Amino acid sequence: MDPSPQPNQSGAASPHIQYQNPIPVAVAIVPVYAMNPATGQRQLGLLAIERGIPPQEGSLALPGGYLEYEDWRAGLLRELHEETGVRLDDAQMVTLQGAYSIDSNRKIVLFGSVPPIDESQLANFVSNSECPRFQILFEAQELAFQTHSLMARRFFESVRDESCGWLNAPALPAGFRGDIR
Repeated sequence: MDPSPQPNQSGAASPHIQYQNPIPVAVAIVPVYAMNPATGQRQLGLLAIERGIPPQEGSLALPGGYLEYEDWRAGLLRELHEETGVRLDDAQMVTLQGAYSIDSNRKIVLFGSVPPIDESQLANFVSNSECPRFQILFEAQELAFQTHSLMARRFFESVRDESCGWLNAPALPAGFRGDIR
């Protein structure tokens, strides 16, 4: 709040309020059934992408990005498709897993999970300047951003505990196309 009083319509001094809205960012938590080269077994992993742009260029992160005047769930699915080629069309399948204010509260990061996919759904991946490659992680590691590392740890703790309850979005009927507003 600006401490200098401003006159209101009646002429009396009143405080002037200035809002600073955070920029919304949506980040996808994507479980992937894939072959783990370390064990030779099919396991549940976590999809990560290599960042091709600053900040943290060259580091692994979870797929995501800025919203474009859309529902945060639809934006998460759009970013997932842009960065990995994975197309999931029903925003109702996205489940909120966490929200964090970052960069001195200038951004709010919304983490959403989708139901597990099969590694074959990554066949449409095309390397680009924003995302040169993807990687399926089978254990937690430090990622490009602290909040991404935190969510990856939570993911692998739930897999290890075999609870996985927070990973599963509610089951929807085949062909369901709900309102995403």
